[in-house]
Amino acid sequence: MKSPLLLLLAACALWAAPQKVEIESLKFEAYEAKGMTVFSGNVAIKKGEDRMYADKVTVYVDAQKQIERFEAVGRTSFSLHFDGNSSFEGKSDRFVYQPLKGELVLTGNAQIKDMANAREIRGEKVVLLEKTKEAKVVGEDDRPVKLIFEMDEKETAK
Repeated sequence: MKSPLLLLLAACALWAAPQKVEIESLKFEAYEAKGMTVFSGNVAIKKGEDRMYADKVTVYVDAQKQIERFEAVGRTSFSLHFDGNSSFEGKSDRFVYQPLKGELVLTGNAQIKDMANAREIRGEKVVLLEKTKEAKVVGEDDRPVKLIFEMDEKETAK
């Protein structure tokens, strides 16, 4: 059984690959000296079949104009597709993705669903590290980490 979080890491790596990205919002602000662009108001980002939505998305670039990170806040959600047969949907209060580092951090009511395999993980904070294939999920006293999945009885009978 492949981990849904590791597959999600691979899907996130696709955001670092060259492909047309389309961003729509109600407001756009660019601060070239700071290497920062801010999109606010019903932000929708499309890259191939992948989608990301938020109230506000700030994109930071380095001196070579490579994207350092996406920071999304306010009603963030995403839908990522991988290998044509795996798809993930998620949401959180805040979403930070650093494609060059291969790090994805969801904070505040974080939830990720593996749509193809009916698996879901919830926590206050989810950290996915692409390079080391690590996933860390943190809960709180009143809201522990929750992993929901279906178990095939045939697999357990081995």
